[in-house]
Amino acid sequence: MKINFISIVAPVFNEEEVIEEFYNRTRAMLLDCAFAYEILFIDDGSTDQSLRIIQKINIRDPNVKCLSFS
Repeated sequence: MKINFISIVAPVFNEEEVIEEFYNRTRAMLLDCAFAYEILFIDDGSTDQSLRIIQKINIRDPNVKCLSFS
């Protein structure tokens, strides 16, 4: 069976220091494998800039989505 689409689910809680690196590495791997993809960040009420960083990534990559819990 060939995979044509993959969803990555990433839980986030105060991870502002690693989100960009995680995104860059994950995206690179997915593109190398030629997968259509979505990366879904689940923000569990972060109090740092995690949500803002994810929103900025989404502006440049619509395959990135975020679900945020307060």
